[in-house]
Amino acid sequence: MAFDAHKNLAIATVATPPSPAPSGATLTVGAGEGARFPAPPFNATVWPADQPPTPINAELVRVTAITGDTFTLTRAQEGTTARTVVAGDLLAATITAKTITDLESGTNFPLIATETVAASGDISANTVLVFTNPGLNNAVIKRATADGADTLRLFVCGGGEASPDRGSYFWLAGNEGPDAGALSLVAGNMPGSGIQFFTGNLALRGKMHPSGGFSWGGVPDPGAGNIGAVAFTTGSDARLKDDRGPRITPDVLRRTVVHDFTWKADGTPGRGVFAQEAAAVAPFAVTVGTDDIDDDGRLLRPWGVDYAKYVPDLIVGWQYLEAEVTRLRAQNAALDARLAALEAAAAKG
Repeated sequence: MAFDAHKNLAIATVATPPSPAPSGATLTVGAGEGARFPAPPFNATVWPADQPPTPINAELVRVTAITGDTFTLTRAQEGTTARTVVAGDLLAATITAKTITDLESGTNFPLIATETVAASGDISANTVLVFTNPGLNNAVIKRATADGADTLRLFVCGGGEASPDRGSYFWLAGNEGPDAGALSLVAGNMPGSGIQFFTGNLALRGKMHPSGGFSWGGVPDPGAGNIGAVAFTTGSDARLKDDRGPRITPDVLRRTVVHDFTWKADGTPGRGVFAQEAAAVAPFAVTVGTDDIDDDGRLLRPWGVDYAKYVPDLIVGWQYLEAEVTRLRAQNAALDARLAALEAAAAKG
């Protein structure tokens, strides 16, 4: 559905009123005056020629067809009341509330088509892109193909006119064929192209590299020569931290309880900590949940544990145990030496 058509100075005089006048569905305007109006359908106002239109004396009608100077109407539109239309009344295609609300809501956005795209490289064979209304007060972008089913490609290009896919660009595609339904994000065909993720003041948080490797933070490409490699980093710059001293005892690990359990959802076995218990030992690793549930009785925000945040304590625990092993080895070596000396003395009698 599209917006109503419009014309300037679309006004005429009623020559033959509807019959019956309060409810009839056709009227005729002055000779040749029908050509002043836009193509129907559109809303129009009817009121006495010797008075300005008011809520008392005017009626809004919807013109659904025009044949020469004869108009077909739907009466009493946009909350107005049907009136007795007489010869000499004025009929005009005026701006009404519907005109404005259509613009504000976007409900009736029309079909907008660009010229056919004739481009090079990966964008070749594109056809017309159109905006259309799917009936949900939204707009979509699609290819104007005969069956309406060919691959959608939405490009935001950074390349030149001769080769728009040369520089960085964003390509959102829904595919047919073996990858039907797949969503593709394409970063461009230059050697250094990649998909980057930023937050805040343009802080790089992650990147899919041309090699296929993915890294968190600003670390180099981990996937060169190793397709699919992934690197994870956490911001750890000493300049961003206030030091509260080294941690030297593994008390977090001592107090952490590990359970064997089965998941209620499907009965599969698991091993790990319970978040509610871990909150008292390692609150830095726990995401506190709520008791809210959905209509099916499932927790909306269950408690969670980030096991990666135990890594510093695992390092401390390893260092503590390594120091203990070193101490015990030294102690054992000293005892071995004393024992050997005692055995030698005993052998001499």
